[in-house]
Amino acid sequence: MTGRPLAPVGGHGVTGEAGVYWLHCGAQPSASEVGHEAAVLSRLRSRCPVPRAVCGIAPSAVAHSADTLHGGELFLEYVRELARRDGRPAAVDVRAALVGPAPDSAASLARTPWVSQNIVGPDAAVAAVSECLAHHQSHQSPQRLAIVVQEFIEPDASVLMFSSAPERFEEEVALVKVSYGVGASLAGASDTYLVRRRDLNILVEWIAEKRWRVAANTVGFADELVPHLRRRPCLDEEQIRGLADIGVTAELLMGEPVQVELAWKEGIAYVLWCSSAPAAWPGSSPD
Repeated sequence: MTGRPLAPVGGHGVTGEAGVYWLHCGAQPSASEVGHEAAVLSRLRSRCPVPRAVCGIAPSAVAHSADTLHGGELFLEYVRELARRDGRPAAVDVRAALVGPAPDSAASLARTPWVSQNIVGPDAAVAAVSECLAHHQSHQSPQRLAIVVQEFIEPDASVLMFSSAPERFEEEVALVKVSYGVGASLAGASDTYLVRRRDLNILVEWIAEKRWRVAANTVGFADELVPHLRRRPCLDEEQIRGLADIGVTAELLMGEPVQVELAWKEGIAYVLWCSSAPAAWPGSSPD
């Protein structure tokens, strides 16, 4: 492995040895330890499933040197475990976000968490972690870095949700966007809903014409034409209301409006990530 090793935080028990946190197993590290994103993810597991996920912490890139840190090999052991299933290579996602408030010079990095999806096999997973750590080192960030490696969920539909409106509406609403396939397809046409927060009533529903979806394969992703699905809603209204309820819960846990990524697979919604909502909804109005 190259790059900066992970520094241990926390203790033993459900958090795991050397402060390496299994977020799906009941570990509830504080936001000061692992950042708001990983902390909220671990707490949302009581509301809905989260993928199997392990979290470690890289120290400030300017306050420590690599040879003074410990605990990296334990984290990498767990990463390899996640990237192997039944003796075969398995796919994982690698995500990272800065811990704590960002100075002005690092604000853009803090707003854009690093993510690499559908990384197949232990060697590739460790290489993705190394790339993430090298990126952190190259920016010489004074903040620590939370790294979350989670099993890749290939969804029937992907969901991007904003818990609160950043603009003025007559009602307090949440925005839910849904598309077939892996989340990258949300860049294309997606079903869009405005859901009233106080009673989860759907106020606006726009069903997109979905010509394609993004599907995972052994080398990454590929576009697939889906003519049989193009005019069909990805999810029904009851499912949309349930998703909006998850967003409202996540906002209460994080203490501010949030953006939530979910994977819908075989009737189950998995929370993949939860972060602070942007100042404006990207693509909030249908074209």
